[in-house]
Amino acid sequence: MCWDNPATWWNICLGVDATLYFEQTPEGLKISVVRAQRIYNNHQWPNPLVVKLENVMPAMDLVQFKTTAATALSPGQMNFEMEIIDTGEASELKLGFEYRPLRSSLDKDFNIPWSSTDLMPVNATSGVYKLIVADELFKNPQNPDKKKGGGITNASVSISGVEYRAIVYQNNLKIEGNTMAIKK
Repeated sequence: MCWDNPATWWNICLGVDATLYFEQTPEGLKISVVRAQRIYNNHQWPNPLVVKLENVMPAMDLVQFKTTAATALSPGQMNFEMEIIDTGEASELKLGFEYRPLRSSLDKDFNIPWSSTDLMPVNATSGVYKLIVADELFKNPQNPDKKKGGGITNASVSISGVEYRAIVYQNNLKIEGNTMAIKK
């Protein structure tokens, strides 16, 4: 019967393999874990899974950079800046930015996807890099999309600014910089 051996209960009774698996790949360490505790209530487990890694060595020295200033040049254009502090082991990097409307966390659509700029390949050297971006988002302080609820179209949702961050690709690994905001 399933209950005789608790160690194989998940696999035999439910057809779930609760074994921890890991594999080192060129992209990084892949880990597969599942929740393996029987819950006697509504089967909801609010806590995150925690995996403790010991004796970990970095696969490479990552580039160190930070998102710096962004300034409006003209209606519809923004100048984004980043500073590369240390290039690590990189010989070539791809630099870019991501941006999106800054909205209230109370807005149900506040977690919208990031828009990306084109990537600039650069030889890995420290310094300040700038990119001018043109987008309709930088012109209009109001969101043109309408929210619909209960068959009623509400007034447009205001955008309180733009949040942005620098991104760097090193050996095809995307590294996101600190997020900053320009508030209107």
